[in-house]
Amino acid sequence: MESSLDYRIKEHLRNGKVVKVPTQGNSMRPFIQGGRDKVLVCKKETIGIGDVVLVPYGKLLILHRVYAIEGTKLILMGDGHLKGNEVVEQSEVWGTAFEILKPDG
Repeated sequence: MESSLDYRIKEHLRNGKVVKVPTQGNSMRPFIQGGRDKVLVCKKETIGIGDVVLVPYGKLLILHRVYAIEGTKLILMGDGHLKGNEVVEQSEVWGTAFEILKPDG
């Protein structure tokens, strides 16, 4: 079940707005530090290898990099991972990160 924050993020992105998403965890280190950095996300028409996408995965909302594309499936992996990945449909992606906001600018 989506939290109210997740629902608001999804609806804003669906309506073409830019959303500032707080981060958690260490899966995107060293580029994104969970709990410290925020990420600006928008809806993009096309998704490519190297894009960082926001997508629901199980009970989580994850922000991981597109590692490979196989037809309509995206293979995702956090920058901080040496192995393990997620496979999602392109249609499941809520948005794509385009800027990382760090407290020190």
